[in-house]
Amino acid sequence: MSFGIKISKPTYSATASPENLYVDSDTPLLKTYFEGAGSIVFTSGDGLGTERSGTITHNLGYTPVVQIYSERAPGARRSITLGSYRYVVGSDYVSSRLNIGTSNVIISMKSGTSSPAGTYNYYYYIFYDEV
Repeated sequence: MSFGIKISKPTYSATASPENLYVDSDTPLLKTYFEGAGSIVFTSGDGLGTERSGTITHNLGYTPVVQIYSERAPGARRSITLGSYRYVVGSDYVSSRLNIGTSNVIISMKSGTSSPAGTYNYYYYIFYDEV
């Protein structure tokens, strides 16, 4: 694009790299640092109250904006994970929570059923933007 809007952080010019710009009309509003996928596995021996987690390392030195889409049941369509949720199917459920820190994001899942066995996949985006 030969024209557009750029707003840089104090002491940076409009030609600065994306992480030093507040707004750049050539890029999405949230500037993606990186993205990827992971999974959390419950085995057949896991029972009620078992907790498993996955760690995403970003090492940004501050708490970034993140988006995580996770399965609420093995093989189910992924939905956005906001802070925490409890997904119920009949009397079974799995609860999940996010812990977003200055170097890692931890997604934890806890079984509310006696047989949570399966692989719960997730996809994530870590953004340059601070919370």
